[in-house]
Amino acid sequence: MRGQTSTATRESFDQLVDRLRDERRGLVFDGLRRRPGGPCGDAFEIVEQGPLGRIRCTHGPDPAPDGVDVRVHRQFGAAAAAAPASPQGAVAAAQSGIPCFGTGTDGFRVQVLYVRRVGTADRSASLFPNFVTWAANANTTYKDSAAKTGGVRNIRFVTDAGCNLDIQTVTVSAGAVSNFSTYVSELKGKGFNRSDRKYLSFVDANNYCGIGEIYIDDKATVTPGLSSSNANNGHPGVRGAISRVDNGCWGLSSPVEAHEVTHMLGGVQATAPNATNRYHCRDESDRMCYADAGGVTVTQRCPASHERLLDCNGDDYFNTSPPGGSWLATHWNVANSAFLATSNPGTPPPPPPPTTTTTTTRAPAPSTTTTPTTSPPSSSTTAPTTAPPPPPTTTRPPPTTVAPPTTVAPPGAPSAPRNLFATRSPTGPGVRLIWSPPATGTVTGYNVYRRTGSGSQAKVADVGKTSIYVDTAASPGVTYTYAVSAENGSAEGPRSNEKSATA
Repeated sequence: MRGQTSTATRESFDQLVDRLRDERRGLVFDGLRRRPGGPCGDAFEIVEQGPLGRIRCTHGPDPAPDGVDVRVHRQFGAAAAAAPASPQGAVAAAQSGIPCFGTGTDGFRVQVLYVRRVGTADRSASLFPNFVTWAANANTTYKDSAAKTGGVRNIRFVTDAGCNLDIQTVTVSAGAVSNFSTYVSELKGKGFNRSDRKYLSFVDANNYCGIGEIYIDDKATVTPGLSSSNANNGHPGVRGAISRVDNGCWGLSSPVEAHEVTHMLGGVQATAPNATNRYHCRDESDRMCYADAGGVTVTQRCPASHERLLDCNGDDYFNTSPPGGSWLATHWNVANSAFLATSNPGTPPPPPPPTTTTTTTRAPAPSTTTTPTTSPPSSSTTAPTTAPPPPPTTTRPPPTTVAPPTTVAPPGAPSAPRNLFATRSPTGPGVRLIWSPPATGTVTGYNVYRRTGSGSQAKVADVGKTSIYVDTAASPGVTYTYAVSAENGSAEGPRSNEKSATA
């Protein structure tokens, strides 16, 4: 029998039950601290590692919904479940895809990350199409919520020139997986630290449900990228806000991804009419509302079907047309974020010649975003009060190489397959390809094309109706560039975006 533990230090049964209940819900507070009256108000402080020890702010971990145990690791196939039907009648996000604007990298944008602990299996081949669907579901939350007040809003994701979602793969330490402060520090050190980016990360771990940064700044300034900007809206002193959604809460019907993006965009400020002190709201049903602390009373003001949408009454954090003189007309309104587009997707720019490989390069920070030596000016709430770090010396993750094909399908042919990904085969030799079906047209089969270097594409396989293919004929150590087309038995459509991988 092990040595006895003193009564003073032994964990009581009730304490053990509470701890296990919190772990099941993803309520992990390691690395976070609260200092009421500090730069983060009643939120938690994230202390970045390093000599500067800068303070960043988070609302803290969000609990998993009833019935979800974040500790249970979930497996996903190559195709995600369809998005829930839109109450406004819009096409489901799984069918409409990711909204595409500009070059895909210009301006203020949300970058999607796939993060795993070093030493664990890389599941990108099977997970990437799911991430596309779940990111699109989060966008549908914004699109449908804007429609309630007669407006249009879409998340400005980082994409390539062919309107395919750009997903960066990142590995972090075991310590970063279980400690949000360490997690933020490691991502910043890897170059995910741009003031014109918010980082939505899908973490292949089972510690949290969701958690993200938020800054206590309710001033209504709309222009981003200036020292006078709202701290949540591209302020040069906030080097890239970070959020994470862990495996147990990926792709739920009421998307946690939309909840954490909203926090990064500045919702819900504690001075809003129905806000809690922990940066949520009290009027359900609402994507940002719940009793987040003892003593919080929640009122049911909108139907349960509103749970996947933003701002039940349009008076706390999101309204595309707030009444004059209202709180949202005079304070920070997430609908005014520079990270949201006020129009529906346009037509992607013309592609280069098929044999030319172009490089999608991350856009530099706006020239007006000179790093200030002071924090954002104070408002009725507390903005960050610590000086921002000097420009990072780390190298950003390598850009994605793509060669967008012609996007116009011949008469009667399906459109181009979407979101092609290429990785080393996880189960044997070769390169594994996976893609999403075309947005339009009937598909009876897919054709796989391949090239090396700057050579021309050659057809290497006709794979039927499956959207997964392993090129086992690829020579080890050789880098290949792939594209896929769809056909309907009589006509072949245009090719997808190109992706490269080394066998």
